[in-house]
Amino acid sequence: MGGVLLLTLFASLVLNKLYMDGRVYEMSNWVRYPTVLILRTLPDLFFIMAGAAFERLLSLKIKRPTAAVCATVSLLLYIAVEHMTKNNANLIWFYLGEKPVAFFLTGIFGSLAVIFAAILLPQECRLLSSFGEESMHIMALHYPPIPIIELVTGLWFRVMPNSICIVPAAIVTADVFAFSVLVFEPICGFVRRRVDLIRSHGKG
Repeated sequence: MGGVLLLTLFASLVLNKLYMDGRVYEMSNWVRYPTVLILRTLPDLFFIMAGAAFERLLSLKIKRPTAAVCATVSLLLYIAVEHMTKNNANLIWFYLGEKPVAFFLTGIFGSLAVIFAAILLPQECRLLSSFGEESMHIMALHYPPIPIIELVTGLWFRVMPNSICIVPAAIVTADVFAFSVLVFEPICGFVRRRVDLIRSHGKG
């Protein structure tokens, strides 16, 4: 797994440079969004695999004092990298910042800080567990629904420019957002069921 993580990291950095050098971010949304949809799969894969590796930490019998120290160290490393690099990244646009390595480092250290902090919590913390499970649709509605909303609303107001006023704009945006929810919520539910199935088999 370590080799694959390094490979996806390297490929992500190369693609990010090509993306920035090609100034794709300045192109039309009709070009930029599909490009980002494809390119962002590699950093997504990196963090998914890293998350799977980190999940093993939860199966270890880590004592709370050790978890507290690890959480503190991870958080301090996150703050240090963020402070020293001041890297401004936005994965929705496939912009990993001027120092893209910092994007991955802060993602790793931040995730570790949360995981070790979670170990400090009571094992039966149903409230936080329910928040975590129900927040998947929020992540699902980041991409590609948001680009779809912008493209459709942009096309609508290009075809009907006279409809650009606060009420029609809000109605069109709300309608497109509702459509995206109806489409992607079932996808989110399917992914959630698959994850639960995989986890149940793993326990068995």
